[in-house]
Amino acid sequence: MFIKIGIIGGGPAGLTAAIEGARLGIDVTLWEKSRIGERINCAEGFFDPLELLSPPDIGVRYKVKNLIIQIDNEHVIDVSDLNLFMLDRQKWQKGLAERARSTGVLILEEHPISLEKLDSIKRDFDFILDGSGVPSLTSRYYNFKDVYLKEALITAQCRVKSDFSSLDRSFKAAMLKDNSGYGWIFPRNKGEANVGLGIYNMESNEKIKGSELYRKLDQFLISQEINGNIVDRAAGICPNKRPDNLIFDNLLLIGDTAGLTSPFHGGGIDLACVSALTAVNAIKEGNIEKYPEQLQKKIKRKMDIELFLKRMWMEKDRSRLEAMTGLIGGRLFKNGVSSLLENFLKVF
Repeated sequence: MFIKIGIIGGGPAGLTAAIEGARLGIDVTLWEKSRIGERINCAEGFFDPLELLSPPDIGVRYKVKNLIIQIDNEHVIDVSDLNLFMLDRQKWQKGLAERARSTGVLILEEHPISLEKLDSIKRDFDFILDGSGVPSLTSRYYNFKDVYLKEALITAQCRVKSDFSSLDRSFKAAMLKDNSGYGWIFPRNKGEANVGLGIYNMESNEKIKGSELYRKLDQFLISQEINGNIVDRAAGICPNKRPDNLIFDNLLLIGDTAGLTSPFHGGGIDLACVSALTAVNAIKEGNIEKYPEQLQKKIKRKMDIELFLKRMWMEKDRSRLEAMTGLIGGRLFKNGVSSLLENFLKVF
C-alpha cells in the first residue's frame, strides 16, 4: 500500500522518522524552517539508558567515561558501559539529513509551515508527523500550546572557552546552592564546554526568566570556578507534560512536540528518536491509534525512574541525596539501569 507522509521539523525526531519511513518504503517529505543543523541550543549529550536505539555513528565527539555528580561532595560514577555520548549536534543532524536524502527523502530547507499551509498538507498527505518543537505548530492549530508550560524545566546555557582538561570524557551535574534545580558542564573538547542550568517547576518559577535566569547561570559559573570567554547564551524550556492526545486527525506528535524530554535532566534526544520510530511503524502497520500506547510501553520504565529522581532532588534533602548518589556509584548501576527504581525503593 502506497503511503505518503510529511514531516515538520528537521531535528532528531523528524530526521529519525524520515530515515525510518524511507526504510519501510514510505514516500517521505520533510520541511525544515531554517537549515538543518543550525540554531541548535542544547547540551549535546546523547543518553539512551534503556538501550532502545543504536549508538550514534555520526558526529560523535567522544563516549562519556564518567559522570560527576556534586551535591555538597563530588561523586564520580563510571558510566562507560552506558549509551552516553557527547555529540557535535550540527554534524550529527547534517549527517542524518544526508542519510535521509540518500534513501529518497525529499528535504525542503528554509520552508516554514504556516497554519494556513498546514491545512493544505493535511489534505495532500496521508499522515503528518509534527516535530516542530515547542510551542508546536499543531498546538497552535488546535489551541493547546499552554500545556507545554506545565511541569516544564526552565533552562539557560552558554558555551565557554576555557580549560576543561580535568573533565576529560566526563560530564558533570551539580545541585544548585539554592536547591532550585541543577547545573551541568558538558565539555565539547579540552578547551570548550556547554555549561547550563535547569530550574524545576516552571509554574512555580514563572518569575525566573530573562536577566534573573542569566544571573543564576553566572552564579553557577562562579561556583564552579569557570573563568573564560563566553561565546553565546540561550534560554528555553524543556516540556515534561505530554498533551492529552498525541494524534489529531491524521497528524501525530513526536519528540518535544509530544512533551517528551526527561523530567529529571531535560534531555530529549533518545525520547525524540524512540517516538519517531514508534509513530512511523504504527503508520506502516495501519494502527496509528496504537501509537500512544506503544510509546508509553517503551518509555515507561525510563520515565518512572527519572520522575523518582526528580522528586528526590526536589525534596532538597541534601544528605539523603548524598547517600543515594553514593549508592549509585557503588553498586546500583551494576544491576542495570532498568532495576534502579526497585533498588531505590528498597533503600529509601
